[in-house]
Amino acid sequence: MTRHHIYLAWLVTSLFVGPQALEAQVLPATPDTTGARVHLGPLLMNPTLSLSDVGMDTNLFNDATSERPKRDVTLTLVPQSDLWMRAGRTWLTGHVRQELLWFREYEDQRASNGLYQAGWVVPLTRFSLFVNGTWTRAKERPNFEVDTRAARAENAVQGAAEYRVRSRTLIGARLERRSIRFAEDTFFERRSLHDELSRTRTGGAVTVRHELTPLTSLTADVSGYRDRFVASPDRNASAVQGSLGVRFDPAALLRGAAQIGYRRFTPVSTATPAFTGATFSASMSLTTPSATSLVAEVVRDLEYSFEAQQPYYVLSAVAATVGQRVWGPFELFGRVGYRTLAYRQGPLADPLTVGRRDEVWTYGGGPSYRLGQNVRASFDIERQARYSPLVDRDYSGLRYGVTVTYGL
Repeated sequence: MTRHHIYLAWLVTSLFVGPQALEAQVLPATPDTTGARVHLGPLLMNPTLSLSDVGMDTNLFNDATSERPKRDVTLTLVPQSDLWMRAGRTWLTGHVRQELLWFREYEDQRASNGLYQAGWVVPLTRFSLFVNGTWTRAKERPNFEVDTRAARAENAVQGAAEYRVRSRTLIGARLERRSIRFAEDTFFERRSLHDELSRTRTGGAVTVRHELTPLTSLTADVSGYRDRFVASPDRNASAVQGSLGVRFDPAALLRGAAQIGYRRFTPVSTATPAFTGATFSASMSLTTPSATSLVAEVVRDLEYSFEAQQPYYVLSAVAATVGQRVWGPFELFGRVGYRTLAYRQGPLADPLTVGRRDEVWTYGGGPSYRLGQNVRASFDIERQARYSPLVDRDYSGLRYGVTVTYGL
C-alpha cells in the first residue's frame, strides 16, 4: 500500500465518517518510525506539506439554486507532522496539523484550523497502555447538515488498556471525555449552534479481543456514553451498546476494521424520541498486484441536529475510492459517496417534516502524477449535491483544482 493510497484512505474516512465514538478506537501497537525523515536527537519527525484545492468552488455557501450560489477562488495550505520519541520502554507520540484556508473575495470565510495530539504508548509483553489528548481549533462545517463554517473548540482525553490473559486473548477497557464548544456568535438558519450543539461526552467500554491469526482479530465490547449540553439540558442523553467486530492488521492484504452493534439511545427529556437499533461502521482497503487500490467505508450512527424540533438524525453512509496506476508514476482515481439523514421528530415538529429524509451525493476524481520520491501533483474535480423535502435545503456545487503534496 503506497503512501498515496494511505492518503486516499484518510480522505474517505474524514470525508464520510468523521469522528467516531469509543467503540471505533483501536489500541495502538509500538509506533512504526521507519518513515521518519527528520531526526533531532531522540525526537523523530515525519513532516508533510500540501497545497490543495487551488481552484474554484462554484457554491461557496451551499446555497439553493434559486438563491444564486456564490463562487470564489480558493486554496488550502496544510503543513503537518507526526512526532515520536522513545522514553525507556515506552513511546511519546504527537501529531500537529495546521490547515490554512484562503478565499479571494470572501475574506470572512478564511480560516486557520489547528489539530494537535499528544500521546503516551506503553507496549509491554502482557500489558499495554495508551493515553492520548487531542485539541482542535477550527472554523469549518461540522457535518453535512450545517452549511456555515462555524468556529468551534474541541478537546478530548482518551485512555485505553489491554491485558493478555491467554496466548491469543486480551481483555481491556477504554475511557473518553470529549468537550465540543461552538462560538457563542455562531448561528445557522437563525439558530445558535452554541446553544444547540455545545456539549460534553463522557464514555467508556469493556473489551475482549481474540487473535485468530497474527493479522486478524475478533473483538467484542460493551460501551456507553453520556452527553450533557451546555445551554440545552433538555437535549441531554445517554446510550449503551454491545458490539462485535473484526480487524485486519495494516500488513495484511486486506486492511481495516468492521463493527456492528446494537444501541439503546435514551434522551433525558421524554419529549424526545428514543432510539433502539443497529449501528455499524466499516473501513476497509485493498491493493492488488496490478496496482489497483480500493478503499470502502460504510457507517450507520446517530448525529445531533441543530434543529430544535428534529433533535437528531440517523446517518447512513457508504463511500468508495478506487485508484489505478496506469503507467509509471501516473495514476487515475475516482470516488463516490452516498449518505442519508433520517430525522427523528420532536412533539412540536412541523407535520410537513414528519419522515424527513435528506440525501447527499458526492462523486469526483482525476489524474495524479508523482513528480519525485516525495512529491505528487493531482487534479481533482468533485460534485456534491443535497436533496431534501425542504426546498431551501437543496443545493449542488462543483469544486475543482490542483493539489501538490510533499511527503505523502
